[in-house]
Amino acid sequence: MAHSRRSNLRPPRVDMSGLTRRGLFAQQASIGAGYLAASALFDGLAPDSAAGSAGLSVQPRFYPLTGFVPEIDLRGKTAVITGASTGIGRAAGEALAARGVRVIGSSRDVATVSRPPRFTLLNLDITEPRSIDAFAKQVKRHVGAAGHVDILINNAGRGIFGNVIPPARGESLYFERLQLGIKTDYAGHVMMARKLLPLLPARGYARVYFTVSIDAYSLSTGALTFLHAYTAAKRAMLAFANAWRSTLEQAHSHIGVVTVNPYVVNTRFPYNLILTENAPRASAMARYVQALRRVWAAALPPQLVGDAYWQLLSTHQPPVNVAVGSAAEPYATMGSNRLFESELLAENDQAAIQFGC
Repeated sequence: MAHSRRSNLRPPRVDMSGLTRRGLFAQQASIGAGYLAASALFDGLAPDSAAGSAGLSVQPRFYPLTGFVPEIDLRGKTAVITGASTGIGRAAGEALAARGVRVIGSSRDVATVSRPPRFTLLNLDITEPRSIDAFAKQVKRHVGAAGHVDILINNAGRGIFGNVIPPARGESLYFERLQLGIKTDYAGHVMMARKLLPLLPARGYARVYFTVSIDAYSLSTGALTFLHAYTAAKRAMLAFANAWRSTLEQAHSHIGVVTVNPYVVNTRFPYNLILTENAPRASAMARYVQALRRVWAAALPPQLVGDAYWQLLSTHQPPVNVAVGSAAEPYATMGSNRLFESELLAENDQAAIQFGC
């Protein structure tokens, strides 16, 4: 009978020194600053090589399209856009207003908007149910008893930024700000969509669009771990919008639901971050935020997203999940969207969902 012998092989020793919060934080800051501050890191990156590493065939159809011919005349329609005093929301409002759409936008504090847009702005705090309810009532008064809302663009949002491991004695602040971020980027929009649903027309043209993010298709690994909460909230928004669209389709509803997923856009995003922990000026986290600001300053203009919204709203059957960018832009200088591209393609096989849209 053969006798079994205990193996003399021992499992390799694992170096745990880098798994402390301080070690992980330093590693993330180093990786992130390198990706974001130095585009030279990606000089050799090409679409084929990036896609090949993940076994994906990437042929994105970016919006806005060149040579676009509108299929629907939007003149006389009414659009409600949350977060419309600056950035993407304002650009979408201006693009629609220029084409004859009556736009009602929102701002957290209309009185502080130094350069108001040429469309109506109403106060709205997307994180507060009472504010959402009051906003919906104001919209109803603006459109009148016989009026309706043809277009709802759920756009308001903020970045949520911080280490995935809260600091010692910092858990209360972490969860408090995490909840604020989730209300801002996800839960508030679910409530807004529900509140304004009765104002959509019973038949004919009706659209509900959501500004999500290309980051919703990320797994928040590598340099993107600081955005883990933002990714989670945007991914939840993506899931809700697609589930809502599917439900409406099964009910043979006429309401069209689309998600718009921009790459990095030159907005106030890195200046309006919800920080899940304090970031002293000399800290690695503060340096990372500064790197983000340099990147965002060289990113896409928000007008590009505004034009994408106009095109999609002027199309009979638009794609349901749309990437906003350009054929060259994801590999542009400054390392901004090369960061997203490398993370999405090299580390996330779900990227095929986005780039097939």
